[in-house]
Amino acid sequence: MTMLVESFLDSERYCNFFKWIDAPVCERVKQIFTGLLRRLNEQKTKIRNMKTEVEKLEEMSRFLQSVNCSLEEEN
Repeated sequence: MTMLVESFLDSERYCNFFKWIDAPVCERVKQIFTGLLRRLNEQKTKIRNMKTEVEKLEEMSRFLQSVNCSLEEEN
């Protein structure tokens, strides 16, 4: 990374700020980042799907517990 300091004169005030300029990256780095981002998105999708499945299973479990309680009360 390279850092440049740019100065501006604004209404008799001297204002410095930093501007970062990244060096260009090679194609291999771009491929690696793209692959990592794709895998990250795939994992996020899997997690979202698993959370949905857990919610469905918890709902089914509550239903079965209520049915079980009803059956126990009948006996």
